[in-house]
Amino acid sequence: MRSDRVRMICSVALEAFIAVAVPVAWCVMVLGISDNGLLSAKGLETLKYFTVQSNLFAAAASAIAFVYELSAAKDGGRLPVWVVDLRIVAGAGLMLTFLTVAAFLGPLFGYASMFLGTNLWFHLIVPFLCAGGVFLLRGAKMPKKHLPFAFVPIALYTVFYLSNILINGIGTRPHSNDWYNLLNWGVGVGLFLYAALIGLIVGACVLLRLGYNRCNRVEKTPEA
Repeated sequence: MRSDRVRMICSVALEAFIAVAVPVAWCVMVLGISDNGLLSAKGLETLKYFTVQSNLFAAAASAIAFVYELSAAKDGGRLPVWVVDLRIVAGAGLMLTFLTVAAFLGPLFGYASMFLGTNLWFHLIVPFLCAGGVFLLRGAKMPKKHLPFAFVPIALYTVFYLSNILINGIGTRPHSNDWYNLLNWGVGVGLFLYAALIGLIVGACVLLRLGYNRCNRVEKTPEA
């Protein structure tokens, strides 16, 4: 069908764009070519931010989806479920990034500094492109039992974030190890904020999965 072909072309183009745009934007940040606002750095220190890690993860997921979509386009096939899982989890991670900026970091630090330079791409443009791209994918439906995969990126980052604080201490600004201010109001509030982040990423994954599954008219992947 013509509509499926147009959808496939748009999806391949979007996945290729994300796979290229994110590394380019990261290089701009690493080299300090432009003013990227708050919560940015230079060199490999950029990798301490969940925003950067989640965008690079999304770029890798898009690159994989791009390769598999090209292969599927040749034989009329669809993406395997693990590629779909990867893209949906990546999209959920970036929606967490956007929602955290919109609801917490933006009011705390000011929206202007949150959407400056490469942060405009990492906090806004790529998250929406990545989430929107999920609905263009053509593949196996994502079963409910795969939803816990959404926890993996934030769980790994939490281990890194808290381990750094426990080993090196919170520190003082502008060199605080609590760069997201999660512990600014005490451990109790910090745990509440962390729980809210977990809720956001799970909610984002549930919505992306629901939208993706409804956009795909293939048989449901067995859940057992």
